[in-house]
Amino acid sequence: MKLVCLQENLEKALSLINKTANLKSQLPITSNVLLKTKNGEIEITGTDLENTTQAIVEGKVEKEGGILLPVKTLTEVVGALPKEQIIIETEGLIAEVKSGKYKTKISGISPSEFPEPQEEKGGQKVFIDSILTNVKTVVFAASIDEARAVLTGILIRFTKEGILVVATDGYRLSLKKIEEKRKTEELEKIIIPARILGEVAKITKEGVLSIGGLKNQAVFTLPNIKIFSRLIEGDYPAFEKIIPQSFTTKAVFDKDEVLAAVRLSSVFAREAANIVKLTLSKKGITLSANAPQVGENSCEIEGSLEGEENEIAFNSRFLLDFLTNVDAKEISFEMTGPLNPGVFKIPGDNSYLHIIMPVRVQG
Repeated sequence: MKLVCLQENLEKALSLINKTANLKSQLPITSNVLLKTKNGEIEITGTDLENTTQAIVEGKVEKEGGILLPVKTLTEVVGALPKEQIIIETEGLIAEVKSGKYKTKISGISPSEFPEPQEEKGGQKVFIDSILTNVKTVVFAASIDEARAVLTGILIRFTKEGILVVATDGYRLSLKKIEEKRKTEELEKIIIPARILGEVAKITKEGVLSIGGLKNQAVFTLPNIKIFSRLIEGDYPAFEKIIPQSFTTKAVFDKDEVLAAVRLSSVFAREAANIVKLTLSKKGITLSANAPQVGENSCEIEGSLEGEENEIAFNSRFLLDFLTNVDAKEISFEMTGPLNPGVFKIPGDNSYLHIIMPVRVQG
């Protein structure tokens, strides 16, 4: 095999592959990447056995072939080279990487050891531009606890009227409705790993999602990239049941102002189980945190109040996740009591809501 490409093109592809390949793994398959030339294209692929990323690197193929190379070593070598032309040539299971006066040899493994992904034919294809555009406001609410695998995924439900995108970890929930006419023969619902969907959205806002039937596989086809992922199987929680249908207290406030207040309060909340208290009264809205060993903090922010005066406490990290991932000038907050879910919305936008379960505080 012999190929020629620019350093920045290969480095960009490796940065994507590194999000899938397991750099710390002792398994050769997952700690190596497959570098090969095929049909005049340079292709690099990495896998963690559940998910696979395949990228096309722009360049010139002088001789076809392939080799498995340690992803950590290859990434560090390429990253250290100048932004110039790179030549990679293999002899047996040794890859020589040359750029100007620099020359490196890396030991590899036979490419036959790598389980290359196979895209199933006859699956359903869905354009997911609108999902990728909106997933930022949802993906952060998914769980990272593999013990409840279904909660590490994002539920995508397709209807004739549009798409419903939902994520929850049991303590908070994000829901986004996308109004978009769909074809009736498309999928009803799927659960996609949140980590994968989040990474896809960082790469591009355009793509096609193909769902295969036999292997329960999702394939994201993006510009010069394909990402293969297993769909998550299982029953997603009946989230509709926890969405409050009414409120006794409603406040509207400036998002940036409350974000600044939460950030300041979180300095003290860190020493008190991350608890931040939100007090809603006719006089104003106050955020406070109290850590006896460190000190206390209180921030008053401007806002309007409708209904009863009330107070509620939340995990400050959950508040920060929500406020930093939602683009809005104002936020509305609804509640019915200190032990019931708090509902955050965007005024004038009925397509989105975020729910956080409160924290019980003494006194």
